[in-house]
Amino acid sequence: MGLSFVNVFLHKTSGWDTEEAIKKICHCMLNNGYRIAKDGDKADMCLYISDPGSDWLTVSSDMYEYFSDDIIPNFSKPLSAELKTKALMIACIDSDGLLLNLTDVSDSKEAWAKSGHLYGVKLPKRFNSAEWACIMKDTDAFKTSLRRSHVFAEEAIDDIEPLLGMSPGQGAFLYDMIAENNSVQVIKFSFMDEQTHNDPPVLEIVQPSLMPSKFGSEHNTVCAYNKGGASVGLAVAFWGDYVQNGDVTFKDVTFEYDFGATGERKTIHLQLELRELKDGRSIYYAEAPDFKLPEKANERISRQRLMDEKNKRSFLVRFTPEGNERKALDICVILIPLSNYAGQCSWCVWHRFGSKEAYFEAMKSYSHVSGIALNPKDFD
Repeated sequence: MGLSFVNVFLHKTSGWDTEEAIKKICHCMLNNGYRIAKDGDKADMCLYISDPGSDWLTVSSDMYEYFSDDIIPNFSKPLSAELKTKALMIACIDSDGLLLNLTDVSDSKEAWAKSGHLYGVKLPKRFNSAEWACIMKDTDAFKTSLRRSHVFAEEAIDDIEPLLGMSPGQGAFLYDMIAENNSVQVIKFSFMDEQTHNDPPVLEIVQPSLMPSKFGSEHNTVCAYNKGGASVGLAVAFWGDYVQNGDVTFKDVTFEYDFGATGERKTIHLQLELRELKDGRSIYYAEAPDFKLPEKANERISRQRLMDEKNKRSFLVRFTPEGNERKALDICVILIPLSNYAGQCSWCVWHRFGSKEAYFEAMKSYSHVSGIALNPKDFD
């Protein structure tokens, strides 16, 4: 993995006052739904502001650890408008490429540039060196530095910094290295409105397995996440004709949850019972009536933090199937929030493909990656 970061730089104008600029930056955040966090509050977002004495003020945020399309309209442009100055974004994408955006809301101008390879990211408009003349005198040298080949994309910043009037190392500012830089001011923010979800719980499967359940193995899991409000009570059901016929049974069935950074997790052991549905079919069923389903994570936090929060709030059912292995494709696992049966989710290995035939066809290409080839003749 290469280096990825995003920074925004505000161009200093005549009569620039850094402290006044910081006040305006905070005011901009207030207008965008944040408030300065009080002592003891959990910070939903942090700004890292550095003034190394160059032509630019560095403003970095842990909301934008990686480049995303919303950083220009939601961060660069509001800052440019609030401080009535040019905002320059420099994003490094996995050490493969640099993406630069120059925005000046006051005159409705915007310029783009890149260096290296930006896989999956396209410039909204072509590079025009004349559009960069407002912040540098030697645009030819700028064009040359962008086109020069580098082992790591961030190396191009060393060439670009003096052309922009930046201090050495300013363009590749990394906020998680601030322990080594006492000149960085950290401002913590919380969301203005605390999110409360009165919605019922609604579950979704997370990273569904593409492989059939393995008989005699405890490593069969189905993971889910609640994208609704918090509630109490969770059930699991195993559904399929194999239940009615007694072809497959399950042992060592558990709920696992509260996934910590160390990999530790809490476990609830379940005892399945045979239940008959209204239509006469049967299921294996178990409940954990005291299981607490956490509400969905706040989707306004940074992408990386959102991924971490979703992982912490996810849960799974683990099981070991025994019996007729030809029925592996028929195993359907259903997770049900007891306070909202309509919010249930389910996993069956072939359902997302529409049919067993379509599943085997799709798995042909997957076998080249996994090295695992499935034979349709091994299954009913």
